[in-house]
Order: sequence, then structure tokens, then C-alpha cells
Amino acid sequence: VEVELEFELKDIKNEVDKEGRYRFSFLDGFSIEPGGRYRYGSGEEIAGNEFDAYLWEASLRFGYTRTKLFDGFARFSTVRVETDDNIPYQMMSGYSAGMTYRLEASAQLSVNQNISFGLHYVLRFGDAEENIFQKLSMEARAMF
Repeated sequence: VEVELEFELKDIKNEVDKEGRYRFSFLDGFSIEPGGRYRYGSGEEIAGNEFDAYLWEASLRFGYTRTKLFDGFARFSTVRVETDDNIPYQMMSGYSAGMTYRLEASAQLSVNQNISFGLHYVLRFGDAEENIFQKLSMEARAMF
């Protein structure tokens, strides 16, 4: 089931979105990538509701890549959103007020230049989430 949510922002008085990460590569294909993100927004949505919110995210990604054969990673992140208002869904990347923990794992295997398989898993939990959220997707690709 796929749900698309749309909100129109009438006026964003102040928006800041900063993100940074650095990848350390070692041992022929392995990598570690720490990252961080800060987002602030305030304004008014089309329904007239004002909002003011902060988002902080810290993440750590472990990866392995073998050119033309395998690409995989696991990323753990913590996301904190602070607000007293109802915030538009897209303003804070779908996160609610509070702390959310996120684990994401992905693997893609190429059998040859025409056939590949992929697996992607996401787990979200924390006091900002109503329930534990899990998503598993698989893909098989054949190109002719």
C-alpha cells in the first residue's frame, strides 16, 4: 500500500537545511560514513496553521562495494524533532516530534550485466513513532 501525502506551504519565513557526511574507504571496498543533519523551519501552511520545528539527525553507515558485482550497506540513525505545533509532513521528512531510531539495510547483487537482485529493509521505532514501522522490499531486474 502506497500513500501519498501532500501539503502546500503558504509561507516559509525561515528555513535552514544543512547536511554533512564523510566516507572513509578502506580494505578494497569497505567504508564507514558518519553523517549529520540539521533542519529548521517556521511559517504557515495553506490551511492557516503556523509551525515552528527543529530536526537533528546523526547517522553511521557501514558499507561494502565490489564493482559490478555487489553493493551493500547498513545505516543506523537517530532523529530528534522538537516542536509544539502541527508540522507539515514534508517539512520534517515525515518524522513526528520526539526521538526516532532508524535502521536501514540494503544489498544489491549483479549476476551479470543484464540480471541483478536487490533487497532493502527499513526499521523505525522510538517515542515519536506510534508503532514499530518495518518495510522490506525485494527486486529482481532483467535488462534485454
